[in-house]
Amino acid sequence: MKFLHPKHTTTAMAFFMSLIMSGAIALAFSLMHGGFSLHALAGWPTEWLQGWIVALPIAIVVMPQVRKIVVAITAVPNEK
Repeated sequence: MKFLHPKHTTTAMAFFMSLIMSGAIALAFSLMHGGFSLHALAGWPTEWLQGWIVALPIAIVVMPQVRKIVVAITAVPNEK
């Protein structure tokens, strides 16, 4: 079922990318600093939320600029 309007693609992509990346980074840092323990894993959701609150607005602002840069440096077939 598709329900997302194409004009919201960038925002949706920023939402999911920031959610996944902030979660992965928060988990990695929790494990690096606390080892693989229940104590380290118990603090992970809070750290994830804090990281995501920072990551989402940055991703929403930066993603369109990154897309423009990538388009500018991407070669188009049959173009010299």
